[in-house]
Amino acid sequence: MITASAATVIAAPPCKIWEMISDPEQWDRWMVMHGEWPDGPPAGLEKGTQFRQRLGHLGIYDTVTVKIVENDLHHLLVLFGQGNYGADARFTFQLDPETPDSTRVTTTVEILGKLVRPLSSLVKFGLQKNLRRTISEFSVQWGKRTA
Repeated sequence: MITASAATVIAAPPCKIWEMISDPEQWDRWMVMHGEWPDGPPAGLEKGTQFRQRLGHLGIYDTVTVKIVENDLHHLLVLFGQGNYGADARFTFQLDPETPDSTRVTTTVEILGKLVRPLSSLVKFGLQKNLRRTISEFSVQWGKRTA
């Protein structure tokens, strides 16, 4: 398994930040690995919801079948993606209150499957870079939304 994560603190309560995380139509604005929705974005993100999402990493794009495995309102969203190249991924978005008006936003990706071992150092470096960009873009988009 390869794991990478990134975090930032945003000056807003979790319920406000959750609005942006739980809106798939906004993902293309901040989720760096998101490519497109082959069948359109999902209507909701309830536990058990499945959809297809085109994701890219290290110049490799794959249409992934994604399932929502956990949705703890205003706190935790966990997606599990199964791709076509022998690697599965678990994406986690976690919101933790720092103060009543600020929230730590953490995103984590775990790569599982047979491709992990031969490409682990390259994949981990790229994932870490993409997650830092994702969390940075999320912060930028949040700032535009509140400006």
